[in-house]
Amino acid sequence: MSKKIIVITLALAVIGISLYSAEPTNAQNPVTTLIDRISEKFNLKKEDVQKVADDFRSEKQKTWEEQRKKNLDEKLSEAVKSGKITEAQKQAILKKMEELRNKKETNRVEMQNWLKQNGLEGKFGFGLGKFGKGRGMHYWK
Repeated sequence: MSKKIIVITLALAVIGISLYSAEPTNAQNPVTTLIDRISEKFNLKKEDVQKVADDFRSEKQKTWEEQRKKNLDEKLSEAVKSGKITEAQKQAILKKMEELRNKKETNRVEMQNWLKQNGLEGKFGFGLGKFGKGRGMHYWK
């Protein structure tokens, strides 16, 4: 049983790395292929393996976002301390960054809904949900 857990943990680590660095070479999403193989190899439900992979990605993304905010806050606090900007300017920058992040999320959800309504969800690299952060137009090449 513990050997199975180790193998699954290693496989999930590979999935995590794939989510952020996968370069698909064909129309099939490599993460989906990996999830299929893990579910078949260990007689697990594909949905369960996909959920673990999605949860892992969400946790990593949340951690990254928190670290990014912390780094920005520290950088801006240092700029305030050195007199390069005022505290009011720092707060304005933080507010604008949060506003832009929220707008980006709204646009992402809107695009996902549009793709779903038009039968394009999960096709042609649209949505980028399984590829991590958007990787640009090279998916069309």
